[in-house]
Amino acid sequence: MPYYFLDDQSNVYTADKNINRFTIVQAWENKAGIFVRTPQDFPDDFEITKVAVVGEKDQLDQYEQPVKDQFGNDYYVVRAGDNFIEIMNPTANKGTGLETLVKILGFKKDEIMAFGDEQNDLPMFDYVGHAIAMGNGSDVAKERADYVTDSNDNDGIAKALDKLVFND
Repeated sequence: MPYYFLDDQSNVYTADKNINRFTIVQAWENKAGIFVRTPQDFPDDFEITKVAVVGEKDQLDQYEQPVKDQFGNDYYVVRAGDNFIEIMNPTANKGTGLETLVKILGFKKDEIMAFGDEQNDLPMFDYVGHAIAMGNGSDVAKERADYVTDSNDNDGIAKALDKLVFND
């Protein structure tokens, strides 16, 4: 089962010598390196911020429930798209992150609009006053949203803002 994990600097680590293409994409998006290491290579106090099981959709369809069964009681496990299953601190999700930011900025949650496209956006959708799913998003995200807009590639955010905020 291909996987990678991140440290607090977004460096990407894997024990896979045949590095999965999704691991490479994650490193590129994070502007970080990829380090091939075994668990024995790390000190006992090494802190992992996120683990992702990666692969093709049909592979992850088979892995998803066993990963949830093994880690779901202790960690936040979520399918973050067709090619990623994320395993994180149980309080680390987009909803709790947004809640913290909203409190710091002094807004009310009903004043907040959030855009998302995958299952990892659902805690954020549950928190905000206005949940907007992207047209290219998962069916699960669309079902939980208050409004579904066009795709990312077709100016979906701008279209939603025009309709819902600017009332054009």
